[in-house]
Amino acid sequence: MADEMRPAPSPSFDLWRPDGPAARAAAAIMANAVASFNEALVPVLRGVRREARALCKRLDPKWRRARIRALKRSRRNVETLKREGRCR
Repeated sequence: MADEMRPAPSPSFDLWRPDGPAARAAAAIMANAVASFNEALVPVLRGVRREARALCKRLDPKWRRARIRALKRSRRNVETLKREGRCR
C-alpha cells in the first residue's frame, strides 16, 4: 500500500542514477581529460629526465675529466688540420 502512495519518479530522474547516461557521459569526459593530461605530461617528464641526467654527468668527476680530454683532443685535431691547410 505504501508503494501505491509514493509518486512515480519523473523520466529525468533516471539521468542522475549512478549507472545512468549522465554518469556514463561524465565518466567518458573524465577519462578523456585524464588521457589528455597524461599525454601532455609525457614530454615534460622526458625533458626533466634528460636535464637530470645531464646534471648528474656535469657533477661526475670521471665524466668531466673524459669530457675535458675529448675537448683538448678536438682542439689539437683542429690545429693540426689548420697547420696542414685542411681546415674543416
